[in-house]
Amino acid sequence: MRDNEKRRTSYLIYTFNLMWYLIGFISAIDVYYAIKFSRTLLIMEENPFGKYLIKIAGGDVSLFIGCKVAGTVIVLGVLQNAFLLGKEKTKLNVHRVTFGVFTFQVWLFLYMNDYFLGGL
Repeated sequence: MRDNEKRRTSYLIYTFNLMWYLIGFISAIDVYYAIKFSRTLLIMEENPFGKYLIKIAGGDVSLFIGCKVAGTVIVLGVLQNAFLLGKEKTKLNVHRVTFGVFTFQVWLFLYMNDYFLGGL
């Protein structure tokens, strides 16, 4: 492997890991807000599927939170396995997908903080 390829691979691994951990961390903050504001979450939640889960559970947020956590674990697991087991071109494509998920999570984090903490 040439020097440039080694640096590129090292860069991909480093940035993938950083994005992977931050996706999980932002998801944890999202779950924290869901628990903290559980009494008013049905009113505040903007995701129609999330509202549906809270409604069918009789206003309890545990089903909603369980689905959020399960979804995050599945997505992070698929990304990690695809990255670790893929060939070089696959790693690059998985890195791009991870960047898309990461960008959405960062947007979600900024949106949540403005929504929940904007009045402070």
